[in-house]
Amino acid sequence: MKLFAHRGLCADAPENTMAAFRAAYQAGFTWIETDVDITADGSLPLCHDATLERTTTGHGRVDALRAADLDTLDAGSWFSPGFAGEKIPTLAQLVDFALEAGISINIEMKPCAQGGQQARALVRAVAEQARRLGPERALVSSFSHLQLAEFARYAPEIPRGALVDRASFGPDWRTVLDLTDSRYLHVSDDAVTAAVVAEARAVGRDVHVYTVNSPERARQLERWGVAGVFTDGFVRP
Repeated sequence: MKLFAHRGLCADAPENTMAAFRAAYQAGFTWIETDVDITADGSLPLCHDATLERTTTGHGRVDALRAADLDTLDAGSWFSPGFAGEKIPTLAQLVDFALEAGISINIEMKPCAQGGQQARALVRAVAEQARRLGPERALVSSFSHLQLAEFARYAPEIPRGALVDRASFGPDWRTVLDLTDSRYLHVSDDAVTAAVVAEARAVGRDVHVYTVNSPERARQLERWGVAGVFTDGFVRP
């Protein structure tokens, strides 16, 4: 069963920073999960939230700012004074690190609130970076199934995972996988069942579960046939 370091090793370092990604690599993780958004000038910052307040010294929406605005921000001191000065990395920087370290990345595309042209720009820019890794070491996922379907048309060779949570999960999950041509169903731990895992495997799909921070729960999911789990670092390789 694959273990994905969720936003890097975010139990030990500020999420979605190079410090968290390096910590995951040093802990033995071979897969890292990250979140990517797009700025007003087309840069691809790694940030989970649509706004900056929770994890940086900045304010406002990521997609309304420019790369130069983000470069001035501290993305580490909120977590611990020891991480003061950590910057918001870009997807290209993480891909550079992954290629050097020999690890793989699950790239979660954040839904574009502005839609349209900006969403297409995000899809194409993510595809460019994912292709640097290749289909064996890149996996692209999203809660925006329209963006993921667009990605499938633009970069069909890169594997995809359709994200669902408890609120959005329902009997139409097979339709979502078909719409996005996704091999993987990424489902929240509070929504997954053994029956869903069995049904997905019966039609040639695999299930990844987020976020799992109990080793005992991870072992149970592995017995069910789950192919991978996302962890903040409490489940170790």
